[in-house]
Amino acid sequence: MTGKEGIWYPKRRRIRECILRVLYEIELNSDSDPVSRLLEEMKREELAQSWANFGVRYLENLIPLRPELDEIISEFLIDWNFDRLSLVDRNILRMGAYELIHEETIPIEVTINEMVELSKVYGTEDSPRFVNAVLDRIAKKFAPPQKYTL
Repeated sequence: MTGKEGIWYPKRRRIRECILRVLYEIELNSDSDPVSRLLEEMKREELAQSWANFGVRYLENLIPLRPELDEIISEFLIDWNFDRLSLVDRNILRMGAYELIHEETIPIEVTINEMVELSKVYGTEDSPRFVNAVLDRIAKKFAPPQKYTL
């Protein structure tokens, strides 16, 4: 790997993994402090403190948007019910929808690829195709126009 791919994306992927684990945990234990848990996860992963701002901002922005994101995701579940999604797929889709709609500097392709990669590691055998399809439909309807020129 060279350039951005070798330095930028692996760190962001590891931060996304930390965020996914925190989202999963707070869904099971609502008393958990998400930011503290994220910082613990990042420390455990030996991610530099300089990345904490990105991770904390991402998590703090995403959490209050969960009801809105859940509605959007539900709109694109064909023959499936949101409540039947596994906790992993649900949170990966939340992260993907959040990035597609609210993170203007992350290209659509990067978001979808990163969420598919997360689903390969943490989801089921069918998760990658499912996540890709749902996020592709969300991007086509909700991604800001400027994201198509990144």
